[in-house]
Amino acid sequence: MARFRYTARDVEGKVVKKYVEATNYADVYDNIEKNGLQPVKIIQLDKQEKQTKAKKLSLKTVTLFCKQFGSMLSAGIPLVKAFDILTVQAKQTGQRQLYKIYKNIYQNIQKGMSLNECMRVEGDVFPPMLVNMVKAGEASGNLDVVIQKCGVYFEAQHKLKNKIKSGLLYPKILLVLLVCIVVGLFTFILPKFFDVFTQLDMELPAVTQVVVSISNFFISKWLYIVIVIVAIWLLFTILMTNYQFAFYIDQIKTQLPAIKVATEKVAIANFSSTMAVLYGSGVSMLDSLEIASSILSNRYYEDRFKSVIKAVESGKMLSASLDKENIFEPMFTSLMYVGEEAGNLEQILQDISEFYMSEAEEAIARMVTLIEPIILVVIGLLLLVVVAAVILPSFSLASQVTEMAQNN
Repeated sequence: MARFRYTARDVEGKVVKKYVEATNYADVYDNIEKNGLQPVKIIQLDKQEKQTKAKKLSLKTVTLFCKQFGSMLSAGIPLVKAFDILTVQAKQTGQRQLYKIYKNIYQNIQKGMSLNECMRVEGDVFPPMLVNMVKAGEASGNLDVVIQKCGVYFEAQHKLKNKIKSGLLYPKILLVLLVCIVVGLFTFILPKFFDVFTQLDMELPAVTQVVVSISNFFISKWLYIVIVIVAIWLLFTILMTNYQFAFYIDQIKTQLPAIKVATEKVAIANFSSTMAVLYGSGVSMLDSLEIASSILSNRYYEDRFKSVIKAVESGKMLSASLDKENIFEPMFTSLMYVGEEAGNLEQILQDISEFYMSEAEEAIARMVTLIEPIILVVIGLLLLVVVAAVILPSFSLASQVTEMAQNN
């Protein structure tokens, strides 16, 4: 028996969280259904079992699954046959994780389970949003359309994520270059110059003395420097697993001028696109909000959304709740208000997501253009100091040689 924690909703939409012991995910799901609850999330707590559990599928894999599966459903291929094809394909391509997942789903469908139940049984392998979308698609009878929507959504998310990574790649390269320059100059190049000045018993300028001290420190204490850097990195990694520390870091991201705009635009783009797909496919407002707020990758925003969800649960309008919490910029909440008043929230959300996807890309580009000059200026100043530290004593040495030649 393993321990599980599940989150579900009762008939009134209230959240229920409970710990249970069961043999597998299917038993937990049955337990939830018997209690008249709607499952939202199931997490296995047993550490030994958790280690053997399949890892989450990547955005790229989920996108490919939605496109392949959606195409087969649109072509009229039955559900069981579709997963039979996916299972064979995964086996032929050597994708062991996908083969195991598809095989389990194929077998469970044959036992009479619905697709969303089969996906929930696999744990956290599939995104909660996809599972809820599948449930809505099965209930409405248009699963093929819903899956194709998911394919478009996850593809857009994947592209945005890649653009963020590629946008930050150049600044990362510059930072690595800066570190290499510092290490190379202070440990290999400068010591050779300074040895010459020392042998000549020259009086060194202040800037040169400072650079010599730094160079000597790098050479004599390099092992300690490496240990400290690794220790700081490990400490930060460990602290990021602490909710309060991660919350504080995420809050800083929403306040720093250099990254504030990009952080907000990306969050709005993710939230609105997720809400558009979920709510537009028949998922309830509360479930849509809970899922959309959980994929923002920012604990500060997620915490603020808890109050929004409670307000909507009590009967207040979404736009009014967002405006009260002042989570996102006023234009976003104004557009949400227009959508609610006009009764076309789904279309407004779709328009907002398209607009803010473009805004997010531009914000990331602007952020990178701000970071790049800063790093280049730091590199330039560093080189200027080093050049000054070498040239000033060289001028002094040249003057001494000239005086000696004139005296002779």
